Amino acid sequence: MKRIILLSLLLLPGITLADGKELLKALCMECHVVDGVGGEKAAAPPMYAVWHHYRQEYPERESFVAAMSGWLMQPDREGSLMQGAIQKFGLMEAPEISEAEAQTVAAYIYDIPFELPQWYLQHYNKSHDSRAYGYSGSEKATQQLEQ
Repeated sequence: MKRIILLSLLLLPGITLADGKELLKALCMECHVVDGVGGEKAAAPPMYAVWHHYRQEYPERESFVAAMSGWLMQPDREGSLMQGAIQKFGLMEAPEISEAEAQTVAAYIYDIPFELPQWYLQHYNKSHDSRAYGYSGSEKATQQLEQ
């Protein structure tokens, strides 16, 4: 049922997955960094970290989109997958977007072909047991985000 709702929302006039990239740029990249671009406010974790935490918890696209779009519509301290980021940056304010736009940007983020950044691996080796998160130090999480 959720898949039908998501697909119908994405088929609405004016809302496409191609818009996900533009929504990400317009709504997210002022605070988040995506592949070294954005983050002028330095007020949020890099998008790779967000992507990774959500992909770990919600590996299937449908559940990822539902969880992330739900977070975008109503950020919640207790339900956060990134407590350390909230401690460092504070709780994100909900952007002024529709549910369809939240689902579009979440679907786009799911599909970003990120490469595992070396700094992220170093962070997990220092702060966490990296093997618990599926990293041995040699993997890549697909390719670079297209510019």
